Amino acid sequence: MFQIHFHKFSTDVQIYQIFYVILAVLGIYLLYAVRKMRKNEEISPLILPEEELAKCRDKKGLIAEISRPVSLLGAAALIYGIFGVINSLYSAFGWGYEVCGVCLFLASYGWYSKDMRRGADRYCK
Repeated sequence: MFQIHFHKFSTDVQIYQIFYVILAVLGIYLLYAVRKMRKNEEISPLILPEEELAKCRDKKGLIAEISRPVSLLGAAALIYGIFGVINSLYSAFGWGYEVCGVCLFLASYGWYSKDMRRGADRYCK
């Protein structure tokens, strides 16, 4: 069962808490970028470099190809970041969360990078 331990709040911010906040912000940005990508049919240079975008033949096809993996990575980063902050403040989930969270985040990143490379190779050569 879950045991919640409330730590005394201090002014010291642990480095991993900053990491979790950065991950959550990254997740929010990626989800926003996907929404903007689908709406405006413009790909953010932070998702795909300008050099690759200049070579792109079919932006609509590329957007359709990379929307799912970018959304998955954004959602994984947001969820992992939020739960990471909660866990670091309250020790709500324990070390099992850390192991599972890292594995799931890395798996989503692997899928993201594989599909991004495949989409760039297919539409930007």
